[in-house]
Amino acid sequence: MNKKECLSYRDIWLFPLVAIAPMGLDICIPGMTTIADNLNSSLGSVQWIISGFILCMSLGQLIFGPMVDRYGSHRIFVFGCGLYFCGSLAVFFSDSISILITVRLLQGLGASAVAVSIFASVPILFTGNTIGRVYSLFNGVISLVPVIAPIIGGALILGYGWKASFYFLAGFISICLALVLSKPLPSIKNKDTINIKSIISGYVQVMKYPKFRLGAIASSFGFASQLIFFSSSPIVIIDRFDIPVNEFGFYFAINAAAITSGSLFVSYSLGKAKETSILLMGAGCLCIAAVGFMISSWLLKEHVLIWNYIIPATIGSFGFALLMGAGASVALSSFKTLSGTASALIAAIQMSFSSLVAWICIQFWSSDWLTMSICYFMLSVGITMSVLGFYRQPRYVAEYKE
Repeated sequence: MNKKECLSYRDIWLFPLVAIAPMGLDICIPGMTTIADNLNSSLGSVQWIISGFILCMSLGQLIFGPMVDRYGSHRIFVFGCGLYFCGSLAVFFSDSISILITVRLLQGLGASAVAVSIFASVPILFTGNTIGRVYSLFNGVISLVPVIAPIIGGALILGYGWKASFYFLAGFISICLALVLSKPLPSIKNKDTINIKSIISGYVQVMKYPKFRLGAIASSFGFASQLIFFSSSPIVIIDRFDIPVNEFGFYFAINAAAITSGSLFVSYSLGKAKETSILLMGAGCLCIAAVGFMISSWLLKEHVLIWNYIIPATIGSFGFALLMGAGASVALSSFKTLSGTASALIAAIQMSFSSLVAWICIQFWSSDWLTMSICYFMLSVGITMSVLGFYRQPRYVAEYKE
């Protein structure tokens, strides 16, 4: 398959495919209380339809990544769509929370295969700075899903019941599968045998690359900042400022606009500026956000407004987009034969690290936003130190200081 050095309008067919995994996560959020009532279950148990989905999507990529390198993105994507589709229709039989959770685990596995297939295809389909631009645009698409999906899910639940959102997913997956069947993703790339030893060896080989480590650290730290915002926003927006639930999505739309803007900025800047410079800009945004949280809560105190929280968070979200786009470009652009393994590993690192950091932040949450400020600042420092350490390596000097 010939690689392209630029992205054209003919490549927009890839964008719906990127939305498959996050769509499955966000579309059912508005129906969680309805599901709890209909299935006579607690909200704690219903939370597993979210947590279980994320868990399977994270761990599943570690399995499907090496399979992509062995069997090609196309086959694994089709297989993942099959799992996802069956899980979406199986909700028809979900008359208990245990069955529904099982269905969601199946969907999560399908989503993991779909996600790693798409991201692993980029270094195969494109070349040069276009790889980073595509990843940035992917992040822009993904940022819109948490805004659009709950709106669709809410409308379907009100009109047709909570199962309707799952049937919608089955239809959406069918459309995406038809797109891929008409315009296939990369197929078989090698005939090496696949076993536990080869899988571990592949992950070890990927981790040896300094560029992968830098990109993984930068994107994971950026993802952690965004997950902190997602986890803290209900505490701040709804509980502290008494914003109605039906207005909550408005503030997420502002956040999504910042992510989309940052993704477009990365897409434009790659090739004009060094990826490491973009990473430092992203770290700077997180630092500004940390200072903004401190100033707003400490100096304004009782007079703090919701915008004193939203504005720094939006700056942080812009930085998150820079870190995710440039970080993915740094980490994955060098891999061709191990693109699936590299894509799976970076996704697993991002999800596990960011989940841990967000959990710690919420566990030690303080009403003056001190915990959030410290986390954002430490993430910013960590990224900066990683970039500076990368600068000092002889391999970096040879590559960038010609």
